[in-house]
Amino acid sequence: MRPGGLAWLPLFGLLGGCGGADSAGEAAGADPGARLYALHCSACHQRDGRGRDGAQPSLIGAPTVAGDPEGLIRWLLFSERPATLAPRRYASVMPAFGWLSDAELAAILSHVRSAFGNDYPAVAPAMVAAARRLQR
Repeated sequence: MRPGGLAWLPLFGLLGGCGGADSAGEAAGADPGARLYALHCSACHQRDGRGRDGAQPSLIGAPTVAGDPEGLIRWLLFSERPATLAPRRYASVMPAFGWLSDAELAAILSHVRSAFGNDYPAVAPAMVAAARRLQR
């Protein structure tokens, strides 16, 4: 073995501790909606829901978040842009998350509607299921 060949080994121990508290599961605690938001949404909408100006909309007090959840449900299920969102204001298009279960989508939407200073009613899995059935 060459001298210093294992000198980098302690680095793995240090790196192993990096980011642990920021993992989707730990950062969100026991709230499944917060955990799912951290996993599927925070890369674009940021952990604090502020979005990115010109790229992804803020979720804080947004009319789309505050209004009838049907538009928000359809946006997540089918990538149908809600009428409450200004056309061409954002450079990116949110992908559909229809592969998530009704309960998972309802948890994400309920989290978004109650986090970041928002105080809007929760979304029930039955509401997501109804929208999904109408599309078929």
